[in-house]
Amino acid sequence: MQRVLLVLTMFWGLILAYQPLQSQNTRGNAPLIDEVVPVMIPPQTINLDEVKAMVGYPRKAQELGIDGTVHVRILVDEEGDYVKHKILSTPHRFLSDAVNKNIHKIVFTPAIDNNRKPTMYWVNIPVHFQLKKKSKGRFRIKK
Repeated sequence: MQRVLLVLTMFWGLILAYQPLQSQNTRGNAPLIDEVVPVMIPPQTINLDEVKAMVGYPRKAQELGIDGTVHVRILVDEEGDYVKHKILSTPHRFLSDAVNKNIHKIVFTPAIDNNRKPTMYWVNIPVHFQLKKKSKGRFRIKK
């Protein structure tokens, strides 16, 4: 009987010791792309304008008159760093290829969960590509 109690005590001790590790979110325990993770504060972009400038507007897309928005879902780790991404929608491959080349340079503030601890989180980022409209006809300068 004492052996059974000893084995059960050791078993429960292992379970209790393992639970804090299980609740921590590490790169090996990333949320699924469509998983809802409740947070107090979602990640905020730090250098989004710089990264969008690096992405630029592909010349070939401009020449073909392709514009629109590329929707990207980015996994942000506990330190606010990019982990991986997935293009959710794109008007054309030229635009998504441009986003794929530089989106990994984006930096965030980390998401803060309900226990006030940083956690991994998927965030959606739209990258807009808009052609400049050519004006038709004459224009006047107001004096």
